[in-house]
Amino acid sequence: MSKIVTWGHWLVAAVLATKGMGLLYEMVAYFPRAWRHPHTLTYPTDYLTVALCLLYFACGWGILKWRKWAYIFTVTLSLLEIALFVAMVAMDWSATLVTSIILWTALNCAVVTWLILPMVRTTYQQRQATA
Repeated sequence: MSKIVTWGHWLVAAVLATKGMGLLYEMVAYFPRAWRHPHTLTYPTDYLTVALCLLYFACGWGILKWRKWAYIFTVTLSLLEIALFVAMVAMDWSATLVTSIILWTALNCAVVTWLILPMVRTTYQQRQATA
């Protein structure tokens, strides 16, 4: 296994964990304000955010363990987020010029690029064959 695959493996898991932590932080930072104004609580959105955090953490763990399901979920999630960014750009270009949105989209592009590299796909196939 090459060093590119090994380092990329750890970096993708770190990106996924960071995404999960970022969503969790965003929800926790928002919660005290929402608690003071109960009519602004959006329980379905909060549960969806928690589920997405758990999915990011699970995908990060699965990527570290070379699980095929994590590979598929990570590619799917990243492509969905890239598509969402493209849709946002198509609707209103000025709204997407937020640094964090551009950063997350760039990280999603890097994750997808790494995961579709031939060396990485081959490594996943070999790991599945031996499992």
